[in-house]
Amino acid sequence: MLKVLIADDEPIMLEGLRFLVDWHKLGFEIYAEALDGEDALQLVEENCPHLIITDIRMPVIDGLALIEKVYTRFPDTKFIVLSGYADFQYAQQAMKFGVSNYLTKPLDETELESAVLAVAEDIRAEEERRALQRSILDRSRAETVSRLLMGDVRKEWVDKARSLLKLHEQSRIRCIYLACSNSEYSEQERVSLFQRLREAVDLNGLTDVSVHPFELGINRSGFILAVDSKESVLTIPLIDQFVSHIRKECGETFTFAISSEVRGVISLSRAYQEALTAEVCKFPSNLPRVYYYQDKIVEESPSIPEVTKTSLIQAINYGNVDAVRTLTLDLFMTLSSSEAWAAANLSTLKLEILQELAQQGADMENWSRRWFASPLPKNVGELKNSLLKEFLEAAEWTAREKGARIDDIVSAAEAYVKQHYQGKLQLQHVAEHLHVNAAHLGQRFKKQRGLAFNEYVHTVRITEAKKLLLRTEMKITEIAHMVGYSDPEQFGAKFKALTGVIPSSYKKG
Repeated sequence: MLKVLIADDEPIMLEGLRFLVDWHKLGFEIYAEALDGEDALQLVEENCPHLIITDIRMPVIDGLALIEKVYTRFPDTKFIVLSGYADFQYAQQAMKFGVSNYLTKPLDETELESAVLAVAEDIRAEEERRALQRSILDRSRAETVSRLLMGDVRKEWVDKARSLLKLHEQSRIRCIYLACSNSEYSEQERVSLFQRLREAVDLNGLTDVSVHPFELGINRSGFILAVDSKESVLTIPLIDQFVSHIRKECGETFTFAISSEVRGVISLSRAYQEALTAEVCKFPSNLPRVYYYQDKIVEESPSIPEVTKTSLIQAINYGNVDAVRTLTLDLFMTLSSSEAWAAANLSTLKLEILQELAQQGADMENWSRRWFASPLPKNVGELKNSLLKEFLEAAEWTAREKGARIDDIVSAAEAYVKQHYQGKLQLQHVAEHLHVNAAHLGQRFKKQRGLAFNEYVHTVRITEAKKLLLRTEMKITEIAHMVGYSDPEQFGAKFKALTGVIPSSYKKG
Protein backbone atom coordinates (compact mmCIF):
# COMPACT_ATOMS: atom_id res chain seq x y z
CA MET A 1 0.00 0.00 0.00
CA LEU A 2 1.12 3.54 -0.75
CA LYS A 3 1.11 5.86 2.25
CA VAL A 4 -0.77 9.16 2.33
CA LEU A 5 -0.66 11.98 4.88
CA ILE A 6 -3.50 14.52 5.04
CA ALA A 7 -3.07 17.98 6.56
CA ASP A 8 -5.84 20.53 7.15
CA ASP A 9 -6.63 22.86 10.04
CA GLU A 10 -10.33 21.95 9.88
CA PRO A 11 -11.10 18.63 11.66
CA ILE A 12 -14.24 18.23 9.60
CA MET A 13 -12.13 18.34 6.41
CA LEU A 14 -9.83 15.64 7.77
CA GLU A 15 -12.82 13.45 8.57
CA GLY A 16 -14.30 14.11 5.15
CA LEU A 17 -11.07 13.17 3.40
CA ARG A 18 -10.88 10.01 5.44
CA PHE A 19 -14.22 8.70 4.16
CA LEU A 20 -14.76 10.51 0.86
CA VAL A 21 -13.08 7.77 -1.21
CA ASP A 22 -12.14 4.12 -0.74
CA TRP A 23 -8.42 4.58 -0.13
CA HIS A 24 -7.60 0.86 -0.08
CA LYS A 25 -9.31 0.38 -3.42
CA LEU A 26 -7.10 3.16 -4.82
CA GLY A 27 -3.98 1.47 -3.42
CA PHE A 28 -3.40 3.92 -0.53
CA GLU A 29 -3.71 3.99 3.22
CA ILE A 30 -3.95 7.11 5.40
CA TYR A 31 -1.14 6.59 7.87
CA ALA A 32 -1.22 10.04 9.53
CA GLU A 33 -3.24 13.26 9.87
CA ALA A 34 -2.15 16.76 10.93
CA LEU A 35 -4.00 19.96 11.88
CA ASP A 36 -1.12 22.28 10.96
CA GLY A 37 2.02 22.34 8.83
CA GLU A 38 4.42 21.95 11.74
CA ASP A 39 2.87 18.66 12.89
CA ALA A 40 2.72 17.48 9.29
CA LEU A 41 6.43 18.21 8.78
CA GLN A 42 7.35 16.27 11.91
CA LEU A 43 5.29 13.28 10.76
CA VAL A 44 6.97 13.40 7.35
CA GLU A 45 10.44 13.38 8.91
CA GLU A 46 9.51 10.35 11.01
CA ASN A 47 8.00 8.39 8.13
CA CYS A 48 7.91 10.02 4.72
CA PRO A 49 4.69 9.24 2.79
CA HIS A 50 4.25 8.73 -0.93
CA LEU A 51 1.53 11.39 -1.09
CA ILE A 52 0.67 14.48 0.96
CA ILE A 53 -2.75 16.10 0.62
CA THR A 54 -2.58 19.53 2.23
CA ASP A 55 -4.57 22.69 2.58
CA ILE A 56 -2.82 25.92 1.61
CA ARG A 57 -3.90 28.03 4.60
CA MET A 58 -2.83 26.45 7.92
CA PRO A 59 -1.40 27.86 11.18
CA VAL A 60 2.30 27.80 12.19
CA ILE A 61 3.54 26.48 8.83
CA ASP A 62 1.20 26.96 5.90
CA GLY A 63 0.73 24.45 3.11
CA LEU A 64 3.06 26.22 0.70
CA ALA A 65 5.94 26.30 3.20
CA LEU A 66 5.26 22.64 4.07
CA ILE A 67 5.45 21.65 0.41
CA GLU A 68 8.70 23.55 -0.11
CA LYS A 69 10.38 22.03 2.96
CA VAL A 70 9.29 18.47 2.14
CA TYR A 71 10.18 18.82 -1.54
CA THR A 72 13.68 19.99 -0.63
CA ARG A 73 14.35 16.93 1.53
CA PHE A 74 12.13 14.32 -0.15
CA PRO A 75 11.81 15.27 -3.83
CA ASP A 76 10.00 12.03 -4.77
CA THR A 77 7.02 12.85 -2.54
CA LYS A 78 3.83 13.75 -4.40
CA PHE A 79 1.42 16.52 -3.39
CA ILE A 80 -2.23 17.35 -3.93
CA VAL A 81 -3.20 20.87 -2.85
CA LEU A 82 -6.58 21.77 -1.36
CA SER A 83 -7.50 25.37 -2.06
CA GLY A 84 -10.34 27.87 -2.00
CA TYR A 85 -10.82 30.10 -5.04
CA ALA A 86 -9.07 32.96 -3.27
CA ASP A 87 -5.98 30.77 -2.82
CA PHE A 88 -5.58 29.96 -6.51
CA GLN A 89 -2.46 32.14 -6.78
CA TYR A 90 -0.77 30.15 -3.98
CA ALA A 91 -1.72 26.88 -5.63
CA GLN A 92 -0.04 27.99 -8.84
CA GLN A 93 3.10 28.89 -6.90
CA ALA A 94 3.14 25.41 -5.32
CA MET A 95 3.23 23.75 -8.73
CA LYS A 96 6.96 24.44 -9.08
CA PHE A 97 7.58 22.09 -6.13
CA GLY A 98 6.11 19.10 -7.91
CA VAL A 99 2.47 19.45 -6.90
CA SER A 100 0.54 16.87 -8.91
CA ASN A 101 -2.85 18.58 -8.76
CA TYR A 102 -4.91 21.08 -6.83
CA LEU A 103 -8.51 20.67 -5.85
CA THR A 104 -10.95 23.37 -4.85
CA LYS A 105 -13.19 23.17 -1.83
CA PRO A 106 -15.75 21.78 -1.34
CA LEU A 107 -14.21 18.53 -2.55
CA ASP A 108 -15.82 16.38 -5.20
CA GLU A 109 -15.46 12.61 -4.79
CA THR A 110 -14.81 11.99 -8.48
CA GLU A 111 -12.16 14.72 -8.73
CA LEU A 112 -10.33 13.47 -5.64
CA GLU A 113 -10.41 9.87 -6.85
CA SER A 114 -9.08 10.87 -10.29
CA ALA A 115 -6.30 12.96 -8.76
CA VAL A 116 -5.24 10.15 -6.40
CA LEU A 117 -5.28 7.56 -9.21
CA ALA A 118 -3.10 9.87 -11.34
CA VAL A 119 -0.60 10.13 -8.47
CA ALA A 120 -0.57 6.34 -8.06
CA GLU A 121 0.11 5.93 -11.78
CA ASP A 122 2.96 8.47 -11.62
CA ILE A 123 4.51 6.66 -8.65
CA ARG A 124 4.31 3.27 -10.37
CA ALA A 125 5.79 4.69 -13.59
CA GLU A 126 8.68 6.25 -11.67
CA GLU A 127 9.32 3.02 -9.76
CA GLU A 128 9.38 1.04 -13.02
CA ARG A 129 11.76 3.56 -14.56
CA ARG A 130 14.07 3.43 -11.55
CA ALA A 131 13.93 -0.38 -11.54
CA LEU A 132 14.88 -0.44 -15.22
CA GLN A 133 17.74 1.97 -14.61
CA ARG A 134 18.96 -0.17 -11.70
CA SER A 135 18.72 -3.29 -13.84
CA ILE A 136 20.74 -1.72 -16.66
CA LEU A 137 23.31 -0.43 -14.19
CA ASP A 138 23.55 -3.81 -12.43
CA ARG A 139 24.09 -5.59 -15.75
CA SER A 140 26.79 -3.10 -16.71
CA ARG A 141 28.49 -3.55 -13.35
CA ALA A 142 28.28 -7.34 -13.61
CA GLU A 143 29.79 -7.31 -17.11
CA THR A 144 32.60 -5.03 -15.93
CA VAL A 145 33.41 -7.33 -13.00
CA SER A 146 33.29 -10.38 -15.29
CA ARG A 147 35.65 -8.78 -17.82
CA LEU A 148 38.14 -7.78 -15.15
CA LEU A 149 38.01 -11.20 -13.50
CA MET A 150 38.85 -12.74 -16.86
CA GLY A 151 41.89 -10.49 -17.18
CA ASP A 152 40.48 -7.99 -19.69
CA VAL A 153 42.17 -4.81 -18.46
CA ARG A 154 41.68 -2.69 -21.54
CA LYS A 155 41.07 0.99 -20.87
CA GLU A 156 37.33 0.64 -21.52
CA TRP A 157 36.84 -1.76 -18.60
CA VAL A 158 39.30 -0.07 -16.25
CA ASP A 159 37.45 3.22 -16.80
CA LYS A 160 34.10 1.53 -16.13
CA ALA A 161 35.53 0.02 -12.96
CA ARG A 162 36.31 3.53 -11.76
CA SER A 163 32.96 5.05 -12.69
CA LEU A 164 30.58 2.16 -11.95
CA LEU A 165 32.37 0.19 -9.23
CA LYS A 166 34.52 2.92 -7.66
CA LEU A 167 37.55 0.65 -8.03
CA HIS A 168 40.91 2.34 -8.48
CA GLU A 169 44.61 1.57 -8.63
CA GLN A 170 44.87 1.81 -4.85
CA SER A 171 41.73 -0.17 -3.99
CA ARG A 172 42.21 -3.11 -1.63
CA ILE A 173 40.29 -6.10 -2.95
CA ARG A 174 39.35 -9.63 -1.97
CA CYS A 175 37.58 -12.06 -4.27
CA ILE A 176 35.22 -14.46 -2.48
CA TYR A 177 34.13 -17.45 -4.53
CA LEU A 178 30.99 -19.37 -3.50
CA ALA A 179 29.96 -22.94 -4.13
CA CYS A 180 26.42 -23.91 -3.18
CA SER A 181 25.55 -27.45 -2.11
CA ASN A 182 21.85 -26.86 -2.76
CA SER A 183 21.02 -27.88 -6.33
CA GLU A 184 17.76 -25.90 -6.14
CA TYR A 185 19.45 -22.64 -5.17
CA SER A 186 17.13 -20.00 -6.63
CA GLU A 187 17.66 -16.51 -7.99
CA GLN A 188 15.71 -15.13 -5.03
CA GLU A 189 18.04 -16.92 -2.61
CA ARG A 190 21.06 -15.53 -4.45
CA VAL A 191 19.71 -11.98 -4.16
CA SER A 192 19.00 -12.59 -0.48
CA LEU A 193 22.58 -13.75 0.02
CA PHE A 194 24.04 -10.53 -1.33
CA GLN A 195 21.61 -8.48 0.75
CA ARG A 196 22.87 -10.32 3.84
CA LEU A 197 26.43 -9.60 2.80
CA ARG A 198 25.74 -5.87 2.53
CA GLU A 199 24.08 -6.01 5.94
CA ALA A 200 27.19 -7.68 7.33
CA VAL A 201 29.33 -4.88 5.91
CA ASP A 202 27.07 -2.26 7.48
CA LEU A 203 26.92 -4.04 10.84
CA ASN A 204 30.70 -3.91 11.08
CA GLY A 205 30.63 -0.17 10.45
CA LEU A 206 32.55 -0.45 7.18
CA THR A 207 30.49 1.96 5.13
CA ASP A 208 33.41 2.48 2.73
CA VAL A 209 33.53 -1.20 1.74
CA SER A 210 31.78 -1.87 -1.57
CA VAL A 211 30.27 -5.23 -2.55
CA HIS A 212 30.15 -6.37 -6.18
CA PRO A 213 28.55 -9.76 -6.98
CA PHE A 214 29.38 -11.92 -9.98
CA GLU A 215 28.12 -15.23 -11.41
CA LEU A 216 30.11 -18.03 -12.99
CA GLY A 217 27.49 -20.68 -13.55
CA ILE A 218 24.71 -22.67 -11.98
CA ASN A 219 24.87 -22.47 -8.17
CA ARG A 220 28.36 -20.97 -8.36
CA SER A 221 28.85 -17.27 -7.87
CA GLY A 222 30.86 -14.88 -5.78
CA PHE A 223 31.51 -11.30 -4.88
CA ILE A 224 34.23 -8.71 -4.70
CA LEU A 225 34.89 -6.78 -1.51
CA ALA A 226 36.76 -3.53 -2.14
CA VAL A 227 37.80 -0.49 -0.15
CA ASP A 228 40.06 2.50 -0.74
CA SER A 229 42.44 2.52 2.20
CA LYS A 230 46.14 2.92 2.92
CA GLU A 231 45.92 0.25 5.61
CA SER A 232 44.83 -3.36 5.31
CA VAL A 233 41.12 -3.41 6.15
CA LEU A 234 39.80 -6.67 4.73
CA THR A 235 41.47 -8.84 7.37
CA ILE A 236 40.80 -12.53 7.96
CA PRO A 237 39.00 -11.90 11.32
CA LEU A 238 36.75 -9.40 9.57
CA ILE A 239 36.00 -11.78 6.69
CA ASP A 240 35.24 -14.49 9.27
CA GLN A 241 32.66 -12.14 10.81
CA PHE A 242 31.07 -11.62 7.39
CA VAL A 243 30.90 -15.35 6.75
CA SER A 244 29.45 -16.08 10.19
CA HIS A 245 26.77 -13.43 9.71
CA ILE A 246 25.81 -14.81 6.30
CA ARG A 247 25.63 -18.37 7.60
CA LYS A 248 23.52 -17.29 10.54
CA GLU A 249 21.05 -15.68 8.15
CA CYS A 250 21.21 -18.09 5.19
CA GLY A 251 22.22 -21.43 6.71
CA GLU A 252 25.22 -23.67 6.02
CA THR A 253 24.57 -23.98 2.29
CA PHE A 254 27.69 -22.22 1.03
CA THR A 255 31.38 -22.95 0.78
CA PHE A 256 33.57 -19.82 0.75
CA ALA A 257 36.92 -19.65 -1.08
CA ILE A 258 38.73 -16.38 -0.47
CA SER A 259 41.69 -14.74 -2.19
CA SER A 260 44.43 -12.79 -0.52
CA GLU A 261 44.04 -9.02 -0.34
CA VAL A 262 45.29 -7.53 -3.63
CA ARG A 263 45.84 -3.94 -4.69
CA GLY A 264 44.36 -2.27 -7.76
CA VAL A 265 41.64 -3.05 -10.26
CA ILE A 266 44.04 -4.79 -12.66
CA SER A 267 44.73 -7.38 -9.93
CA LEU A 268 41.16 -8.68 -9.97
CA SER A 269 42.09 -11.54 -12.29
CA ARG A 270 44.83 -12.69 -9.92
CA ALA A 271 42.42 -12.51 -6.98
CA TYR A 272 39.95 -14.64 -8.91
CA GLN A 273 42.60 -17.25 -9.71
CA GLU A 274 43.59 -17.36 -6.04
CA ALA A 275 39.97 -17.92 -4.99
CA LEU A 276 39.65 -20.76 -7.50
CA THR A 277 42.82 -22.33 -6.14
CA ALA A 278 41.60 -21.99 -2.55
CA GLU A 279 38.27 -23.64 -3.42
CA VAL A 280 39.92 -26.61 -5.09
CA CYS A 281 42.74 -27.15 -2.58
CA LYS A 282 40.63 -26.43 0.52
CA PHE A 283 43.27 -24.77 2.65
CA PRO A 284 42.41 -25.13 6.37
CA SER A 285 41.02 -22.16 8.32
CA ASN A 286 39.25 -21.36 11.59
CA LEU A 287 35.79 -21.96 10.10
CA PRO A 288 34.45 -25.10 8.41
CA ARG A 289 34.18 -24.91 4.60
CA VAL A 290 35.91 -21.53 4.51
CA TYR A 291 39.17 -21.63 2.55
CA TYR A 292 41.68 -18.79 2.39
CA TYR A 293 44.31 -18.74 -0.32
CA GLN A 294 47.74 -19.48 1.15
CA ASP A 295 50.51 -18.11 -1.01
CA LYS A 296 53.36 -19.88 0.76
CA ILE A 297 51.84 -23.32 0.25
CA VAL A 298 51.17 -22.54 -3.41
CA GLU A 299 54.76 -21.45 -4.03
CA GLU A 300 56.09 -24.69 -2.55
CA SER A 301 53.75 -26.89 -4.61
CA PRO A 302 54.18 -28.33 -8.12
CA SER A 303 52.81 -26.34 -11.04
CA ILE A 304 52.27 -26.83 -14.75
CA PRO A 305 55.58 -26.58 -16.66
CA GLU A 306 55.63 -23.25 -18.47
CA VAL A 307 56.63 -24.79 -21.81
CA THR A 308 53.71 -27.23 -21.63
CA LYS A 309 51.23 -24.51 -20.77
CA THR A 310 52.53 -22.18 -23.49
CA SER A 311 52.42 -24.93 -26.12
CA LEU A 312 48.86 -25.88 -25.20
CA ILE A 313 47.62 -22.28 -25.35
CA GLN A 314 49.34 -21.77 -28.71
CA ALA A 315 47.79 -24.97 -30.09
CA ILE A 316 44.34 -23.75 -29.04
CA ASN A 317 45.02 -20.34 -30.59
CA TYR A 318 45.99 -22.00 -33.88
CA GLY A 319 42.97 -24.30 -33.79
CA ASN A 320 45.25 -27.36 -33.91
CA VAL A 321 42.93 -30.03 -32.51
CA ASP A 322 45.43 -32.92 -32.75
CA ALA A 323 48.13 -30.98 -30.92
CA VAL A 324 45.65 -29.95 -28.21
CA ARG A 325 44.69 -33.58 -27.62
CA THR A 326 48.32 -34.69 -27.35
CA LEU A 327 49.40 -31.79 -25.12
CA THR A 328 46.42 -32.22 -22.78
CA LEU A 329 47.25 -35.89 -22.25
CA ASP A 330 50.91 -34.98 -21.69
CA LEU A 331 49.81 -32.34 -19.20
CA PHE A 332 48.21 -34.91 -16.94
CA MET A 333 51.40 -36.92 -16.84
CA THR A 334 52.93 -34.05 -14.83
CA LEU A 335 49.93 -33.50 -12.53
CA SER A 336 48.50 -36.92 -11.80
CA SER A 337 50.48 -37.30 -8.57
CA SER A 338 48.31 -34.73 -6.78
CA GLU A 339 44.60 -34.63 -7.52
CA ALA A 340 43.90 -31.40 -5.63
CA TRP A 341 46.83 -29.58 -7.14
CA ALA A 342 45.93 -30.85 -10.61
CA ALA A 343 42.48 -29.30 -10.22
CA ALA A 344 43.91 -26.06 -8.82
CA ASN A 345 46.47 -25.65 -11.60
CA LEU A 346 43.96 -26.48 -14.29
CA SER A 347 41.39 -24.01 -12.95
CA THR A 348 44.00 -21.30 -13.41
CA LEU A 349 44.93 -22.65 -16.85
CA LYS A 350 41.28 -22.61 -17.93
CA LEU A 351 41.06 -18.97 -16.95
CA GLU A 352 44.17 -18.13 -19.00
CA ILE A 353 42.71 -19.93 -22.03
CA LEU A 354 39.45 -18.00 -21.69
CA GLN A 355 41.45 -14.79 -21.59
CA GLU A 356 43.10 -15.80 -24.88
CA LEU A 357 39.70 -16.58 -26.42
CA ALA A 358 38.44 -13.18 -25.31
CA GLN A 359 41.22 -11.55 -27.31
CA GLN A 360 39.77 -13.30 -30.37
CA GLY A 361 36.25 -12.04 -29.72
CA ALA A 362 34.76 -14.90 -27.70
CA ASP A 363 31.70 -14.21 -25.55
CA MET A 364 33.39 -14.45 -22.16
CA GLU A 365 30.19 -14.53 -20.14
CA ASN A 366 28.88 -17.49 -22.12
CA TRP A 367 32.17 -19.41 -22.04
CA SER A 368 32.82 -18.83 -18.34
CA ARG A 369 29.29 -19.94 -17.43
CA ARG A 370 29.81 -23.23 -19.26
CA TRP A 371 33.39 -23.87 -18.18
CA PHE A 372 32.80 -23.00 -14.54
CA ALA A 373 29.20 -24.19 -14.25
CA SER A 374 30.12 -26.96 -11.82
CA PRO A 375 33.12 -27.94 -9.68
CA LEU A 376 36.03 -29.67 -11.37
CA PRO A 377 36.00 -33.44 -10.84
CA LYS A 378 38.40 -34.50 -8.10
CA ASN A 379 39.18 -37.85 -9.74
CA VAL A 380 42.11 -37.35 -12.12
CA GLY A 381 40.60 -39.58 -14.81
CA GLU A 382 37.31 -37.69 -14.83
CA LEU A 383 39.20 -34.41 -14.65
CA LYS A 384 41.27 -35.36 -17.71
CA ASN A 385 38.19 -36.23 -19.76
CA SER A 386 36.40 -33.05 -18.71
CA LEU A 387 39.34 -30.77 -19.52
CA LEU A 388 40.12 -32.53 -22.80
CA LYS A 389 36.54 -31.98 -23.95
CA GLU A 390 36.69 -28.27 -23.04
CA PHE A 391 40.13 -27.65 -24.58
CA LEU A 392 39.11 -29.39 -27.81
CA GLU A 393 35.97 -27.26 -27.87
CA ALA A 394 38.14 -24.14 -27.59
CA ALA A 395 40.47 -25.32 -30.38
CA GLU A 396 37.54 -26.11 -32.70
CA TRP A 397 36.01 -22.70 -32.01
CA THR A 398 39.33 -21.01 -32.79
CA ALA A 399 39.68 -22.99 -36.02
CA ARG A 400 36.21 -21.88 -37.13
CA GLU A 401 36.93 -18.27 -36.22
CA LYS A 402 40.22 -18.29 -38.09
CA GLY A 403 38.46 -19.65 -41.16
CA ALA A 404 35.88 -16.88 -40.93
CA ARG A 405 38.60 -14.27 -40.50
CA ILE A 406 40.47 -15.58 -43.55
CA ASP A 407 37.27 -15.18 -45.57
CA ASP A 408 37.10 -11.60 -44.34
CA ILE A 409 40.75 -11.09 -45.26
CA VAL A 410 40.14 -12.22 -48.85
CA SER A 411 37.37 -9.63 -49.11
CA ALA A 412 39.68 -7.05 -47.56
CA ALA A 413 42.37 -7.92 -50.13
CA GLU A 414 39.87 -7.39 -52.95
CA ALA A 415 38.86 -4.03 -51.53
CA TYR A 416 42.51 -3.00 -51.23
CA VAL A 417 43.17 -3.90 -54.89
CA LYS A 418 40.16 -1.88 -56.06
CA GLN A 419 41.46 1.15 -54.18
CA HIS A 420 45.11 0.84 -55.24
CA TYR A 421 45.05 -0.80 -58.69
CA GLN A 422 46.67 2.29 -60.25
CA GLY A 423 49.90 1.71 -58.35
CA LYS A 424 52.32 -1.16 -58.00
CA LEU A 425 50.55 -4.13 -56.44
CA GLN A 426 52.22 -7.28 -55.16
CA LEU A 427 50.79 -10.04 -53.01
CA GLN A 428 53.51 -9.56 -50.39
CA HIS A 429 52.69 -5.87 -50.05
CA VAL A 430 48.95 -6.52 -49.64
CA ALA A 431 49.59 -9.32 -47.13
CA GLU A 432 51.79 -7.04 -45.03
CA HIS A 433 49.09 -4.38 -45.09
CA LEU A 434 46.55 -6.95 -43.83
CA HIS A 435 49.01 -8.51 -41.33
CA VAL A 436 48.75 -12.04 -42.77
CA ASN A 437 51.11 -14.55 -44.34
CA ALA A 438 51.49 -13.88 -48.10
CA ALA A 439 51.60 -17.54 -49.18
CA HIS A 440 48.55 -18.40 -47.08
CA LEU A 441 46.64 -15.39 -48.43
CA GLY A 442 47.50 -16.37 -52.01
CA GLN A 443 46.32 -19.95 -51.48
CA ARG A 444 43.11 -18.87 -49.80
CA PHE A 445 42.43 -16.25 -52.46
CA LYS A 446 42.72 -18.75 -55.30
CA LYS A 447 40.61 -21.32 -53.46
CA GLN A 448 37.78 -18.87 -52.80
CA ARG A 449 37.84 -16.75 -55.97
CA GLY A 450 38.98 -19.35 -58.49
CA LEU A 451 41.91 -17.31 -59.83
CA ALA A 452 45.33 -16.28 -58.63
CA PHE A 453 45.82 -12.96 -56.87
CA ASN A 454 47.84 -11.47 -59.77
CA GLU A 455 45.14 -12.47 -62.26
CA TYR A 456 42.56 -10.73 -60.10
CA VAL A 457 44.67 -7.55 -60.18
CA HIS A 458 44.78 -7.70 -64.00
CA THR A 459 41.00 -8.24 -64.11
CA VAL A 460 40.35 -5.13 -62.01
CA ARG A 461 42.76 -3.03 -64.09
CA ILE A 462 41.35 -4.12 -67.45
CA THR A 463 37.78 -3.54 -66.22
CA GLU A 464 38.71 0.04 -65.34
CA ALA A 465 40.55 0.46 -68.65
CA LYS A 466 37.43 -0.56 -70.59
CA LYS A 467 35.47 2.20 -68.87
CA LEU A 468 38.10 4.79 -69.75
CA LEU A 469 38.29 3.64 -73.38
CA LEU A 470 34.55 4.10 -73.85
CA ARG A 471 34.02 7.25 -71.79
CA THR A 472 37.11 9.40 -72.43
CA GLU A 473 39.31 10.63 -75.27
CA MET A 474 42.50 9.62 -73.46
CA LYS A 475 45.25 7.95 -75.46
CA ILE A 476 45.76 4.23 -74.97
CA THR A 477 49.23 4.80 -73.47
CA GLU A 478 47.71 7.25 -70.97
CA ILE A 479 45.01 4.76 -70.03
CA ALA A 480 47.64 2.05 -69.58
CA HIS A 481 49.52 4.22 -67.07
CA MET A 482 46.25 5.30 -65.45
CA VAL A 483 45.27 1.72 -64.58
CA GLY A 484 48.69 0.63 -63.33
CA TYR A 485 50.67 -0.58 -66.38
CA SER A 486 54.04 1.07 -66.94
CA ASP A 487 54.52 -0.90 -70.18
CA PRO A 488 51.83 -0.21 -72.86
CA GLU A 489 52.71 -3.46 -74.66
CA GLN A 490 52.03 -5.49 -71.53
CA PHE A 491 48.74 -3.61 -71.17
CA GLY A 492 47.77 -4.42 -74.77
CA ALA A 493 48.65 -8.10 -74.40
CA LYS A 494 46.75 -8.50 -71.14
CA PHE A 495 43.77 -6.54 -72.54
CA LYS A 496 43.52 -8.89 -75.53
CA ALA A 497 43.95 -11.97 -73.34
CA LEU A 498 41.00 -10.97 -71.19
CA THR A 499 38.67 -9.39 -73.78
CA GLY A 500 39.65 -11.06 -77.07
CA VAL A 501 40.42 -7.74 -78.81
CA ILE A 502 43.15 -5.11 -78.67
CA PRO A 503 42.39 -1.79 -76.88
CA SER A 504 42.02 0.27 -80.08
CA SER A 505 39.47 -2.14 -81.54
CA TYR A 506 37.50 -2.14 -78.27
CA LYS A 507 37.41 1.66 -78.32
CA LYS A 508 36.05 1.74 -81.88
CA GLY A 509 33.35 -0.71 -80.86
